[in-house]
Amino acid sequence: MKYKIFIAIIILNISCQKFLYDEDDKIGIIENENELEEAMLGIYGLLGNVFHNYDILAAFVLADDINIEADHVVPGYGECDFEIPVSSVENNISIIGSKIYQDFYKTIISANNLIKQKDQIQRFSQANSCIGEAYFIRSICYFYLTRLFGEIPIITDIEVKYDVYLSNIPDVYSFIEADMLEAMQLLPLSNQLARIPYSTPHKGTVKAILAEIYLNMAGYPLKDIEKYELAAKYAGEVIDSSEFYGMGLENDLAKVWDIDYFDNPEKIIGIVLDEIPVEPNEPGNWSSMEDYYEKVQRRIKPEYNFYINYPNNYRKKVSFYYGYNYGLITIDDEDYEYKRLAEPRDMGYCDFMYTINYRKWLVNGEYNIVAIYLYRYAHTLLTYAEAKARSGQLDASAYEAVNKIRRRANKIDINQSSGFDLQEGLNPEQFADSVIQERALEFCAEPEGRWFDILRLEKLEEIHNKRYDYEPEVPWYSNIPEENYYLDLPQEDIWLNPNLSDTLDQ
Repeated sequence: MKYKIFIAIIILNISCQKFLYDEDDKIGIIENENELEEAMLGIYGLLGNVFHNYDILAAFVLADDINIEADHVVPGYGECDFEIPVSSVENNISIIGSKIYQDFYKTIISANNLIKQKDQIQRFSQANSCIGEAYFIRSICYFYLTRLFGEIPIITDIEVKYDVYLSNIPDVYSFIEADMLEAMQLLPLSNQLARIPYSTPHKGTVKAILAEIYLNMAGYPLKDIEKYELAAKYAGEVIDSSEFYGMGLENDLAKVWDIDYFDNPEKIIGIVLDEIPVEPNEPGNWSSMEDYYEKVQRRIKPEYNFYINYPNNYRKKVSFYYGYNYGLITIDDEDYEYKRLAEPRDMGYCDFMYTINYRKWLVNGEYNIVAIYLYRYAHTLLTYAEAKARSGQLDASAYEAVNKIRRRANKIDINQSSGFDLQEGLNPEQFADSVIQERALEFCAEPEGRWFDILRLEKLEEIHNKRYDYEPEVPWYSNIPEENYYLDLPQEDIWLNPNLSDTLDQ
């Protein structure tokens, strides 16, 4: 779920998981430069596994940019079994979080292994960069985990333990912040000096992600509004030094989603799963692009009102596709409206329409290539604009950050003022609301997108009140209590460690 200042994570061999916990020889000891490189590939491979399944997408179905077929649970549940009835979910989304939770913690434990050995590997030339990347990835994992699950255990060891307790959300965020700041101390200055130039993280990358972390800390559940100023500070530093870091906004949005142009300046963090063998009988793999559309895309689509109210501009045309017999074409609003009214409960299920932003698949002989953005420079621009407004610093630079995105959405020069620019003279609240709307349109169906904005701004009830009356529903769409902002921890983990069932006071 692509640029010069980006993190392109190439997963060459998922078997690099050997550095994860192993019952026979415990954890892998890194003894030379090659093993250090292999350990890093293993960590990135595990992170890629989190996003190389549809459980992570399933976690976002409470938002309005993603919807699912009424008679089926979200993809990813049941090892990609698309025939599981919604009734088995029992009015919540607890089941679908299990694989997300486990895969994130596998990644964390693998990163812990490298961090634990940081003194021993200092003799290697790339030691600091690799250690910094391990802190960076661990921070990213906890950042996702606490926003998906709320209170979670903080694991800093490599041993399996069954007595760990939950940490409250403020402590988890403190840990996330500390890890990211540690990464900043260790990582190289810029793309050019990165361990893998224009691929692995550096100080500019860290600043961009810190801005996202502080933006979320300022909202629900911490509501530490002073963090808006820090979010604006770090995002502003990235923008001001974007040329040095190698970051920038791609002029043509369609080019951003071109698989052949994944390494573009807009990518801050990206994951590429390269050379993944297609094994039709294995869960999570598809024998062809046709099979992929049949099993996945026709069951996931935007909520009707979200799509129909989406401005009919260039961004909409490159973000949404319509399929019939698995041939992709763009679709205009009139055609969609006609088909939807003619078949109010079936439109989009026999055929499909889907935001392409989440990932790109290419079938290359016997292999698939999957490319996913986690964060883009567009995030940094909009985070800067919102944080400036909410911290009482609304100025022309905040307007310009949003206007660049709006101009690109209409395929015009991003550096020239236009009739698509935001109206001048908005008060901070009006301006911030405009930014949130722009984020909804720009990041629909992306891993770092709409759901987390709904969470931090507590907009779930508001969003669901706007749903289309005839939109197929799943049980948890109605009367959602506050605690259902979060997925439940996996029941099997609670059985093994009853301490995880204790809810902490915030």
